[in-house]
Amino acid sequence: MKPSPDIPWLYPSCVFLFFSIFLSVKFIFIFFFRTAYEPEFLFKLNPFYLLSGVDNIQLLSISLVLILVNTFLHLRVTKRRLLYSFLPTSVMLFGLGYTMISKEIGILYVFHYVVFGCLLAVVLVDYNHILNWREPSVIIPEKKSIPLAHEKKPRGLLSKPHRVGSSPFGLEPRPTAQMDSLLKQKESYEVLLQNMQALSDLLERKTMKLQTMENDIEKRRENLIHQEEMLIDRLQFYLQSKEMSHGGGNDRLQEGSLSDRVLMKDTIKNRLIIDQSPDCVAIVQRGILKEVSNSLANLLGYQINELVNKNLFVFFTSEGMNNVKRYCEGRLKGITLSSYRTVFLSKNYTQIPAEIIVQPTIYHGEPAEILIVKGIKSGN
Repeated sequence: MKPSPDIPWLYPSCVFLFFSIFLSVKFIFIFFFRTAYEPEFLFKLNPFYLLSGVDNIQLLSISLVLILVNTFLHLRVTKRRLLYSFLPTSVMLFGLGYTMISKEIGILYVFHYVVFGCLLAVVLVDYNHILNWREPSVIIPEKKSIPLAHEKKPRGLLSKPHRVGSSPFGLEPRPTAQMDSLLKQKESYEVLLQNMQALSDLLERKTMKLQTMENDIEKRRENLIHQEEMLIDRLQFYLQSKEMSHGGGNDRLQEGSLSDRVLMKDTIKNRLIIDQSPDCVAIVQRGILKEVSNSLANLLGYQINELVNKNLFVFFTSEGMNNVKRYCEGRLKGITLSSYRTVFLSKNYTQIPAEIIVQPTIYHGEPAEILIVKGIKSGN
């Protein structure tokens, strides 16, 4: 039995269908759950990352649009659609290729090489498909010539009468093997479309659930911020009342209240907190280190540029991660927590126990947290 000739042509459709589902799921998690921007090759599928004003969300959206366009062009294959599909495929190949030639070969870019090879295979299959393209046709049997009246042979007495409906013009065209394969391909595409529709319905339901959970988390966060504001107001009232009762220590109390207000504000107008603070301070947004003080970098044995834009959880030991998980679970349950203990892992693989004080703030218009790291002696 010969293998089906349609199997190689289904390879591009399956590749782009897989990537469209994968990028859609990653887009939902990154946009709604504020997860880390990983894996990196998702943001290199278009050359717009070379522009400095484009952020990761925009790069992921452009990559998703390119994948969806390629998927649409390969679901119902025609010669014109295959020619149009070379444009978005070339854009993705250029984005990945520039990253591969500008970076050193390493294990971090293994996904770049795998995706680049898959896209090259898609281009080869599409090009071969265009070269061997055949338009669907139907073979109509040849019409038998009708003898003229004077050429008709005399019929015998015992011959059967000619039937009226047996004219050769009534014969219907029979479909060829190529038409059967096209019909099977059309049925397979319809099944794929049905599966995609079911998947889109499932993603829509999941999105509704995620929105509900996000609204619940946002309400709890607003409740915590409101409680912190009430606590700050009570502390300010207490300090003012103490200033009225003890006039000699006005300067000292005012300096202390001002320093407390700077650390408790919800917005960061400049980098004075980071640059001029003697403590180990860092600004974290969605688990990513955005600003790091020199004292914290020296404590961990890294340079500042080696810590910025890295995931905070990478620098914790397994014991420290357990404490972080318990802290996050307590915050989700509505328990007011402002600090937790953890264990850092320095660059030379030494464990550093520390206590982290967490304070909410705003960084570039989005919610963030200020982490004040205080070392813990081994005897504690």
